[in-house]
Amino acid sequence: SADKDGRMPLSYALSNGHGKIAELLINKGAPLDSPDKYGWTPLIYACRQGHRGVAELLIDKGVALGSTDKVGWTPLTYASAAGHLDVVKLLIDRGGRAILESTHQAGFTPLMAALNRGHLAIAKLLIEKGGESD
Repeated sequence: SADKDGRMPLSYALSNGHGKIAELLINKGAPLDSPDKYGWTPLIYACRQGHRGVAELLIDKGVALGSTDKVGWTPLTYASAAGHLDVVKLLIDRGGRAILESTHQAGFTPLMAALNRGHLAIAKLLIEKGGESD
């Protein structure tokens, strides 16, 4: 069950770097799209922390790639900002152009997130795949 912030055990496992526990919870039927009070879903936690294998498992189970948190950040935005190139590649491969065009409420894009944090390899990939800069 969720804590006072709406965070489920799966999100705790992911936010604390326990990918194997997260996989176990997923395979045992843990809720996959349950957002916490910030709108962060298990996929967002996996992408923020660089858990590529768990992100792939969640995607295989059908979670929404384009979901947003309360400020409009997507899993791709978080992975781009955190510098997780392998997760960014996974999201682009599985989500296509639609997730590249996602923008934050104030117009902040995954490309801007990568550039803002100095993740040039991710920025290059996003540009090559057609990510928006404005």
